[in-house]
Amino acid sequence: MLIEKTFPIALTVLDNGLKHAQHLWQLLQHEADLLLEAQRADQLKALAEQKQRCVESLTQVSKQIAQILASEQLPHDAQGIADYFDRAASCGLPARQGTQKWQTLAELSKNCRDLNEKNGVRIEMLTRYAQRRLQLLKGRTETSITYGRDGITRSAAASHTLVTV
Repeated sequence: MLIEKTFPIALTVLDNGLKHAQHLWQLLQHEADLLLEAQRADQLKALAEQKQRCVESLTQVSKQIAQILASEQLPHDAQGIADYFDRAASCGLPARQGTQKWQTLAELSKNCRDLNEKNGVRIEMLTRYAQRRLQLLKGRTETSITYGRDGITRSAAASHTLVTV
């Protein structure tokens, strides 16, 4: 059977996926720490590049898993993975090991996604804060658009020049 040939490859691919996901998790945690320290924001660019490389590696892992599943004519989804490991177990292969690795990878990937979203919100807040400070220093107006009782939009401008250049 083909699964006997693909199963060791699947375990290796999952090991690689776990390695890259764990590295991504560490990078995201480091990013979260840096976001709390405004003086270290310059390190974020290099960190973003490292994260991108990890994501590219994880994308490759996903493509490899898709190929393995396709070799068994299974869909590239959670049910396809479950069916793959069921087939492996029916052939006497150590499917529990693969299932555990897959579950760990899936959970770690979810945690990475959640932390990345939180970091994204922090970055957005810091960006807005920096833009507001810059507007104040340059004397530009901050305009907010609201609706009056009559449904017509109104601009509320506040201009307080702190520094003139």
